[in-house]
Formats: sequence, structure tokens, C-alpha cells
Amino acid sequence: MNIYAENLFYSDHVQKSMVINVEDGVINRIEPGSNQSCLSAENVAMGFIDPHIHGGAGFDIMDFEASELREWLAHLFNIGVTAVLPSVYTFSVPVMRKSLLQIKEAVKLQAANLMGGAKIIGVHLEGPFISHLQLGAMEESFVLAPDIEKYKEVTDGCEDIIRIVTLAPEVHGADRLIGYLKQKGVRVLAGHTDASYEEGLKAFDTGVSGICHFYNASRGIHHREPGILASAMMSPDIRCELIGDMVHVHPALMNLLMAVKKDTRISLISDAVKTTGLPDGEYLDGIQTIIVKNGESRLKNGKLNGGSCMLPLIVKKLMADMRLDIHSLIKMASYSTRAYLGVNTEIEAGKTVDLIGMDKNLNLLWTLLGNETHKRNEAVL
Repeated sequence: MNIYAENLFYSDHVQKSMVINVEDGVINRIEPGSNQSCLSAENVAMGFIDPHIHGGAGFDIMDFEASELREWLAHLFNIGVTAVLPSVYTFSVPVMRKSLLQIKEAVKLQAANLMGGAKIIGVHLEGPFISHLQLGAMEESFVLAPDIEKYKEVTDGCEDIIRIVTLAPEVHGADRLIGYLKQKGVRVLAGHTDASYEEGLKAFDTGVSGICHFYNASRGIHHREPGILASAMMSPDIRCELIGDMVHVHPALMNLLMAVKKDTRISLISDAVKTTGLPDGEYLDGIQTIIVKNGESRLKNGKLNGGSCMLPLIVKKLMADMRLDIHSLIKMASYSTRAYLGVNTEIEAGKTVDLIGMDKNLNLLWTLLGNETHKRNEAVL
């Protein structure tokens, strides 16, 4: 099969009028050519990757059946997300463990080619070691003090699939847990944190490598107490997650973060939850009542409880509403996150095909991952 790309977006450059030859789900060769292919698109890039997502379209990563997970992964694939880190959030230890064990089983099925859809490349554990002062939509009764043994209790039998842990680095005991996670090769994000500027710098020295959903559920920036967000901005290597749904963060502050961090240190995330993408109405998500109005998902007290749209729609919104450069958007939705996680960032011969094709407005035309293909006439954003 040949794929024609008017613009082929690599991690660091763009090539015009390229043909990608694929055989049995693997890239055979890439060379200049014309549009006489089975598939074509104005813009072609590696598939989007969402490292912070709790569900969406009625699916909840904390409470699901195997068939529901299959449908959710298929939905993500159909909209252009080819890799994902399901994000298990702060809840009771038994519920968190059940979710982790189910996800691990899905990872095994995908490795055996018995389950398709977006590829699960690990888990993002958001808590339970967070600050009581920056709960966001988390339930306070489930928050635990940072502790290596408690972490092992939560993750026992599943430690091998944990790729990212979000915690509050200023809480007593966090230093030891950060050191343990770093030794295990787990990326640590500061999130749901009330850390000061100085505590932030210390956390980065200890092993924290990024900020969970920047600006949200963290101590804000003040001119006499800049907080951990300012220390992250002042530390060039620190990565920042950004919910770019035009609801969680004001465009001016998104522009500020992008001006400081550029597109190589920002990962666009959806932070999607069960009610993301559902019609306006009232829903039960776990133990919480959620109100969806105008596409925004909130607790009864008005707090946002998750993203308002999935990652591909975020990319489209940022291009349409903020006039951001297409290559920068693709980097933040794909290549930058891939580099942070140490997964494939290159389109080259010998690699499993992992591509999406989009039109000039970044509407998805098709998705390819290995031998799995999906076309736009079947996909719904």
C-alpha cells in the first residue's frame, strides 16, 4: 500500500510530496512522489498520543468492563489517537488496583494482537499522593500521604505498566517516593500541589520532571510568592502538560506557556473523563454528580472535573481559535510526548506504521496503526 503526503510532518522538519510504502503494517520505504496512492492527505504525521485521559463518551477508567475498554480504545483510534496512557486517578486503593489489573490484562491482549484500537503504552497514576489543599475534582477522603510501601500496595503486580506518577512533592515523604520512582524509570509530575517556588526547585532536583495539567490544581503565580509554576517556567528541562480545550486555561496564559516552553516541552492532553463528549445533562461519575452544560463537565459546586473534548478536537480548536502553527500543534500532540516517554518518534523504514492523515483544517481523514486502518467516513469526533 502506498500513502501520499502533501506535507509529511516529522518530529523536527516537514517534507513535501512524499510517498510512504507500507507492507504488512511496516514502513518499507519513503520517497518523493505524486498522488497516485491508496491513501492520501494534505497533512500526514505520527498518530496523536494522550498521556492524561480518564475516559470519555461514557467510559470511565475507574469502572469498566472489558468490552467497554475495547470500544473506548477503538473510538480513540478512530479519531486519530494511536497511543494512550489511561490515567488512574485518586480513589480507594481497591478501586485503583482493580483498574490497574484490568489495564494490565488489556496490555497483554494487545501484545498478543488480540485487542486493537489505540495502543496502551502504560499508565499515568494521578495520585493518591496529592495535596489536601489542591484537590481539584479529587475526593479528599482518598488522598494518602506519600509512602513507598503504600505505593507498592496500590501498584503491586502492575508496577511494570506505570509510566507516569503525579504527586505533590512538598508533602512529607514525597522525596523518598520520588527517588524510588526515578530509580524504577517512572516519570514523576508535580500536580495537585501547593508547592512554593523553592519547593518546586527542590522537587526538580529530586527527580520531578514535569507539571501535571499546568495552571490547574496548583498554587498560582503571585508576584511575592511565585509558586511551583514559576519555578517550572524558569527550569528549561521541565515538561508541562496543557489542557488546551479553551476552557481550562485562558488563551493568554497558554500563549505565555508556549512562549517560555516552546513546542518541545509541552504535551497537549485531554484530561477527558466519563462525561467528556456526552450531551448536556446530569450524570453520576463514581460517587460524584456531574453537570454537563455547553460541553463543559463540572461538579455540582461548579469546579471543572475534566476536559471538555478529546485531544484531536483540542488540536483543531487551537489552530482555529489561536492560529497556532500546524507543526507546533502536531509536536505538542504527538512528538513531544513521545520523546518524553521514550517511545518511537520517527517515521522511517522498518518501523511499524503509526500515522494519521488530515486535511488543511486538521480534520481526520484516516488512521493507520500496524495492520489496522480507519477512514473518516466511519469516524466521529
